[in-house]
Amino acid sequence: MKRQRFIQNAMIIVLGIAIIFMSIGYAAYGTNINIKGSTTIESTFWDVHFENTIATSNTTIDDFERITPPSLNSSTTSLNFAVSLRPGEVYEFSTTIRNGGTFDSILDSSSLAINDDEVSNDLAYQNEYIKYSVTYDDGSEIKLGDYLNAGSSKNIIVRVEYLKLDNGTKVPEENQEYTFNLNMNYRQV
Repeated sequence: MKRQRFIQNAMIIVLGIAIIFMSIGYAAYGTNINIKGSTTIESTFWDVHFENTIATSNTTIDDFERITPPSLNSSTTSLNFAVSLRPGEVYEFSTTIRNGGTFDSILDSSSLAINDDEVSNDLAYQNEYIKYSVTYDDGSEIKLGDYLNAGSSKNIIVRVEYLKLDNGTKVPEENQEYTFNLNMNYRQV
């Protein structure tokens, strides 16, 4: 019996010591860790817009009073202009699409309205009298999904041509005035 009591007392002491060591280990494991450092969060902003419209040498209109130059809104990619054309005349200008913001962007949609009637979701249109196109300045097609990275720009050419018809189609005898609205909508990538 003494031996059994001795073993019980020894086990209680060993378990007590084990609990003390486990408590010390848990306390050491559960201490706070302090991490010091600094960071800078840069400002970000969205800024995709048209800028710098210039008539090209392909423009055949001599009387610039028949042209309402493109109006630019420095915070959008919407462009409005008007022109009074005679058969065979061309009005062409270049403009820049600039991404002055900090986000990369992608061309999400585009539309063309002539005389307030939306005629196309593409950047090209033609009827029996007029041909309209918007391309990059190298002549390549502008497509949905084209990227415009932050800080970059692309030059485009807008061309309106009053077709000279040789097939006997009757053309209007008076000047025809057209008002155009070009929208190129970009979204963040």
